[in-house]
Amino acid sequence: IYELCCPPPGADHDIDIIFVHGLGGNGLTTWCTRGNPCTIWPETWLPETFPNARVLSINYEAPQSKWLSSTDPMNVFDQSKQLAEQLSTRQVGAYQKPIVFVTHSLGGLMVKQMLIHADKTGNKPRLQQLLTNTKGVVFYAVPHQGSRAADMVEYFKRILRTTELIEDLTALSKSVVERNTDYKEIETAYNIARYSFVETQNMPLSEGGLKVVEEWSARHGCGHNWTPISANHIDIVKP
Repeated sequence: IYELCCPPPGADHDIDIIFVHGLGGNGLTTWCTRGNPCTIWPETWLPETFPNARVLSINYEAPQSKWLSSTDPMNVFDQSKQLAEQLSTRQVGAYQKPIVFVTHSLGGLMVKQMLIHADKTGNKPRLQQLLTNTKGVVFYAVPHQGSRAADMVEYFKRILRTTELIEDLTALSKSVVERNTDYKEIETAYNIARYSFVETQNMPLSEGGLKVVEEWSARHGCGHNWTPISANHIDIVKP
């Protein structure tokens, strides 16, 4: 977990804002600006608006293919449990401090599963604090209903050696539907706000030329709380 910024020495933070990257990303480069790839915008811009916030960025292994990893990455369910434990050790949710998650792609599914895990683990107060103090989740191009692009990749899984993370993204899969049902109950019970941003551009031809997450999947369950962004799946989090 990277700490991107926090209040000056002697001052305590009053909110945790936590960024969670998606498939093929990492906790730093995912959040770089397009104009200056050396600028991590949450680190540079958020302190101006939220001077008393602690801004964290989660980093987890999320390769699309086993060719890109020396080990087989854990699936969404197992990774989310590990992330919940890591956040609780950083006292995220302690002392009734509110939490807002900002997520991209797979990261949104990871946070949903993490909060479901916290809800079902009633014998661990620190995980319960993580859930009860979560006030909102921002979803950037998150495939709530799965992705047709993931379906296509699955056709070539033997060649591409896709990981379980890809398999968990296939459109309207059993795990996707169950996660949506469980999370909706939690969202309602704990009054967790949500807002979604939807990609409108295809990826470059060199990267498949597809729209990775279609509008119907990205804005699922959001009502009117969503905004289309003129960007592709990667650039949507690179202002």
